[in-house]
Amino acid sequence: REYKPGRENWSRTSETYPCPVCSKTDGCLVSAENPEDPKAAICIRPVGKTGAQSYIEGSGWLHIRKSAGNVRLARCGLIGDSEYPVLILEGQSDVACAMDLGFEAIGRPSAMHGGTTLLDLLRNRDVVIIGENDRKPNGDWPGKDGAIKAFETLRAGSVKSVKYIFPPEEFKDLREWKNKGELTDAGLLAAISQGVDTSDSKLLESDAPLTLANLWLKRERWLDGLPTIRKYKTAWYGFTGRCYEPLDEEADVRGKIYDFFDDKMVKRFTSKGDVAIEPYKPNSAKVSNIVDAMSSPCPVKGDIPCWLDGRSDPAPDNLVTFRNGTLDVAKYSIGGEVVVVPPTPQLFSLAALPYDFEPAAVCPKWLRYLGQVFPDDKCKADLLQEWYGYNMVMDTSLEKFMLLVGRSGSGKGTALTVLQTLLGKQQYVSTSFKMLSGDFGLHPLIGKLAAIMSDAHVSQKIDSVQALEMLKQLTGEDDVSVNRKNKDIIGQHKLTTRITIATNSLPNLPDHEDTLRRRLLLIHFNESFAGREDTGLKRALCDEAPGIAVWALAGLKRLRANGVFTVPPSSGAVVADLRRIMAPVAEFLHECCEITPGGKAWTAKDTLFDAWYNWSKRHSVRTDTHLRFCQRVTAQFPDLKSQYRALQNRPRVAGYLGLVILPEAQQRYLEKPG
Repeated sequence: REYKPGRENWSRTSETYPCPVCSKTDGCLVSAENPEDPKAAICIRPVGKTGAQSYIEGSGWLHIRKSAGNVRLARCGLIGDSEYPVLILEGQSDVACAMDLGFEAIGRPSAMHGGTTLLDLLRNRDVVIIGENDRKPNGDWPGKDGAIKAFETLRAGSVKSVKYIFPPEEFKDLREWKNKGELTDAGLLAAISQGVDTSDSKLLESDAPLTLANLWLKRERWLDGLPTIRKYKTAWYGFTGRCYEPLDEEADVRGKIYDFFDDKMVKRFTSKGDVAIEPYKPNSAKVSNIVDAMSSPCPVKGDIPCWLDGRSDPAPDNLVTFRNGTLDVAKYSIGGEVVVVPPTPQLFSLAALPYDFEPAAVCPKWLRYLGQVFPDDKCKADLLQEWYGYNMVMDTSLEKFMLLVGRSGSGKGTALTVLQTLLGKQQYVSTSFKMLSGDFGLHPLIGKLAAIMSDAHVSQKIDSVQALEMLKQLTGEDDVSVNRKNKDIIGQHKLTTRITIATNSLPNLPDHEDTLRRRLLLIHFNESFAGREDTGLKRALCDEAPGIAVWALAGLKRLRANGVFTVPPSSGAVVADLRRIMAPVAEFLHECCEITPGGKAWTAKDTLFDAWYNWSKRHSVRTDTHLRFCQRVTAQFPDLKSQYRALQNRPRVAGYLGLVILPEAQQRYLEKPG
């Protein structure tokens, strides 16, 4: 079909052809078929509003001067029928090229003109917008922005279909593409078939916060029909493909939302009822509303670990995620059944071990090491095996902590290194009594399998009472409040962290109620390897991590079968020493007294205090006042009753009913037995 210059196009006003509306000679447009007496004009000045047909976004006020130019009144459209889609281009020369190729085409006056008038012209038509490769040095790209804006405008209207394309990078526009690239109609149709359609739209259907939150989740954080970002208490966590990890709310949540919505458009209605497509322009308030709205589809209602869909089988604290999948420890322990399934975002857990599960893996070097460290005490190796297996699952129901005691070079440091390698760097936290006692000491423990204190000691600068209370909370499955620096406190959180402490000397924590002794597991490292250290041993043992995992799970199986940890008899003496330091009154009563609440035996409180005073001097233990001592006796045995009796010339002597000092203790700690 032959192209006729000027048909259905616009020309700029000039000295020769001024605007018929405002009489100005610059800026306005007139229909090009007869600029001297045009059928239509577009006036950019305020006077043009009077009598205008409509406002054309990005251009001005449209005036239809002759009925033949009014598309709403015309009996037939300005665009002819064609089996090809209608092309939307920028400028007259591109329109001419399109028509030479046999396409119906409309030229936009400028790159950013994506006005709603196009909706009237293109009703029920297939449309393709061809942008221009006119990127500026400062990064602006008006040809792309204009094409996308027109695309969004048409997509919101009544066109049959709409796509947009760009010429190959070496060509600025359709004219260059045709003239220098020897483009044909078949070539253009092939390019159109690869164009961007409504599936990649930047137009937001709604700017409601919950709608936008769901849109961002489904585009950016979605897997297997689930959001992969979750809000637990007041903090955000993201699924890595194996487990969840903490997210920085500013960078990983708010920043990503800013980036996602930065180039989005939103549909609004003008005062005249026309559809207007405007930039969404995310700001702090809009992003905050979206983040708040995400609390609806992304909650975590249970404690770590938990199933997000509420299921209970398999129990989440029986699952261990390895690099090659998640193992059901219960089935593996009971019948040796190896069930490794792909990780799923349905399991809210922060733990994943950094190696594959290999059920046939072995650890000969590790077993040889245990034989060297514990040459005559298999119970110590069994306890360590059970403890390592217990640390692999998020189960704190046994309410225990481990104390590894031994001089420098005894092997306890190597045991700690192997535990750290077994769990992986992301599953444990290194801490100290000082850190735990600080304002933010609990925050690093959230979701961790283990907290490890190497070379632990309680200095004078540390509040030993506060450190003791913190240790009690961590081992007692108590809900705790977690203070985060410059962030909201996480309230009522149950930590899943097991505590392992390595020390050269016994810690001085004042546990007068003797609570920790019942929660204590202790392994004494007697051997010394000073002067004969194997510098390559730790690395060699770490290479056996898959085999050590199989060994540790065997210990977990034995632990769950027995219901209690193995207690090495050789640890008894060290536990007694620790008790003298932490709970001296409790150790004195255990060593020197027989207590049978409800029994008839009676001992004067003064006599008992005298025995305690002499016992504490012999064991270099700080003595208490008479009142404090009696308070601690009552704290140890709350059912022990006080009773007054007449004694020689003393009519009322306070004593304990049901307590008697053993004969050996009377001989050793009282001047006069009896």
